[in-house]
Amino acid sequence: MNLKVINDADALCSLILNNSNEYLEELLGAKNKEYKILKHTLKAQKNKKIISFSVYGDNPIYLKGAETNIEEAKDVYPDWICRFYCTSNIENLDILLKDERCEVVILDSPIWPMYWRFFAIDDPTVDIMISRDSDSVVGEKEKSAVEDWISKKESFHTMHDFDSQAAHAKIVMGGMWGLKTKTLKGITNLIDLYAKTFQYQWQYSQGIEFHHSKQEKLTYIRTPKTQIKFIYFLISQNQILKHVTL
Repeated sequence: MNLKVINDADALCSLILNNSNEYLEELLGAKNKEYKILKHTLKAQKNKKIISFSVYGDNPIYLKGAETNIEEAKDVYPDWICRFYCTSNIENLDILLKDERCEVVILDSPIWPMYWRFFAIDDPTVDIMISRDSDSVVGEKEKSAVEDWISKKESFHTMHDFDSQAAHAKIVMGGMWGLKTKTLKGITNLIDLYAKTFQYQWQYSQGIEFHHSKQEKLTYIRTPKTQIKFIYFLISQNQILKHVTL
């Protein structure tokens, strides 16, 4: 008897092609039932580059912003896919579901929806993901920084907008970072454990710790199992002002 061993990416693609939901959440990273997928338009494709968004609530800035990002991404990131992690009650859900240029994942989870976009890290069909806010439209300014990061060995990428220093006060902004996903797995469970400590009530994330050397030349993102070097960009309207590998 010849047995064929398939990896998680192949298994996930097979489920999608066969319209099967069995083990779908587990293969995507929710191994402890951290969320339930109500509906999806995931593509049976491997080695994806994903622009990941969370879309929820009723603010038209975020809802319309999702649609605008699909339009802009086709020119700015032509070989990337916009993926929207959504609640089931957003006003423009049907528009997103019918748009074949993007992927939609409708979830039911006690975890605050803003964190859902990070779940793309655990998807075995994703090689690279960048996390974005739907009210901020992708553009050439960030594209140059992302492409420069991808060409380098660093796994983690973060940016700050020089023109918005007051707003971008965190070391890592939720909508301005990216990851080569093979370097970090199990993030879904870590997010769930973090959310549980606050009884699943919204909190600004403090679960990631940054440790700086005295010279501030060795900076790591630290999780219980890994340390990842990252590359940092300070960007202004038309140019990269600072590019530092940390």
